[in-house]
Parts: sequence; structure tokens; C-alpha cells
Amino acid sequence: SIGDVVLSVPALCALRRKFPESRIGWVVESQGAQLLDGHADLDDLFVTSKAAFRSPREFFKLAKELRQWG
Repeated sequence: SIGDVVLSVPALCALRRKFPESRIGWVVESQGAQLLDGHADLDDLFVTSKAAFRSPREFFKLAKELRQWG
């Protein structure tokens, strides 16, 4: 949810400060993506929906994308 994203952004900033050379990605729903898009401490944003976790096809598609990323 958007509230979870808002409350988690300080953790993102803390991770970037602690690990400045790391590559940080975030999996988020489309509503939360609007808040994170272009954030300076975030390298990659993976936008999905709750439906992706109910559909095996969509879940494995996301899982494949994340495996390729990391």
C-alpha cells in the first residue's frame, strides 16, 4: 500500500547511506510506484500488481525478471 511505501522510504535512504555502491531495487504496486519513480536512492523499480501473486504465470514472469536483475 502507499502507506507502506511512505513508511519504508527512510529505510531505503538508510540503506543507500550505509551501502553507497550497492544496487537497490524495489518491487511495488503501481500506486506506490508513483512515489518512488525517480528517487535518487533507488536504482530499479519493478512495478507489479497483487494479481501477479495470484496468477502462477504472472508470478513466474516477475520472478524471472528479478532473477535476471540480480
